[in-house]
Amino acid sequence: MEVTEDRLYDESIIIDTCAPLATVGDKYRHFINGRLTAIGATIFPVTGYLPETIKGIAEWYDRINKDERLLQVLKVDDIYKAKKEKKLGIIFSFQGTNHIQSDISLLEIYYRLGLRQILLCYNKKNAVGDGCEEPSNGGLSIFGEKVIKEMNRLGIVVDLAHTGYRTTMEAMEVSDKPCIFSHGNPYNVHHSPRNLKDEQVIKIAKMGGVIGINGFPTFVSDSRQPDINQLIDHIDYYTKLIGIDHICIGLDYCESMAGVIPDDVAMKEYTYRIETGQWSPKTYPPPPYHFPKEIEIPDMMPNIVPALKARGYADSDIKKILGENYIRVLNEVW
Repeated sequence: MEVTEDRLYDESIIIDTCAPLATVGDKYRHFINGRLTAIGATIFPVTGYLPETIKGIAEWYDRINKDERLLQVLKVDDIYKAKKEKKLGIIFSFQGTNHIQSDISLLEIYYRLGLRQILLCYNKKNAVGDGCEEPSNGGLSIFGEKVIKEMNRLGIVVDLAHTGYRTTMEAMEVSDKPCIFSHGNPYNVHHSPRNLKDEQVIKIAKMGGVIGINGFPTFVSDSRQPDINQLIDHIDYYTKLIGIDHICIGLDYCESMAGVIPDDVAMKEYTYRIETGQWSPKTYPPPPYHFPKEIEIPDMMPNIVPALKARGYADSDIKKILGENYIRVLNEVW
């Protein structure tokens, strides 16, 4: 028996695997308004070394300690606890491995501080391997192999988003646990260097991993503001290619998005990213960044349910996409 769309949303575990916006001041409240269960909260700065990284973690502890609506997620049971208590679960995540430099022992320190997910390479080359914007497309380093093995041992999710094609393919050979692409759309739907080739997608599905659908407009379509149906096109493609069990949500609501962040602040952030080489103008045009219509901001997340139902997705499949598929991976890794 089908249930109402709003009831289906409220019954579901809702997880956004990549939510950097939440780390900006009190912007996490938008995810609370959207009635999410848990988010992958990026620890800033992405290029941070030890002192800056510890400060970023400390800032999240401060938010959690001061706001009873937040709950730190250290194990899968904490996600269910957040759902039961109507709190927002916070999963500490790194976007890149610059935080560890060449000191693999720091991984256990970060794990003990609550880190549970690490993206290997943020667009550019680092000690682990190449990012997706490196023209050389070099593969995983010897150090990178050791990092993945240590992440497997500790119980940290290996995230391959933003990471170069060859590095991702080799990382999946090394990892004993399912990897994920926390936020990545199919290249065959929209030809962005940030999007994923079929071979990457098929391989991660074979190892039991998941891929988060990315709402960042540049990776959805050529439109300055895609509509929600264009986002669902990416889900449809993955469903046909690898099946419903390997799709999740990774909308990447970010610190330069329109509707939450002022345009001048977004432009300042954009200039910094271009100047530091984190982004290239070819892949990332200037802001404003308008996320897909009907889910422009996290507060509007419930609108994804009627959009999926309109495409013919069953209630059970929608629940998988919204959170159950990602939890399956966490149960294997954590």
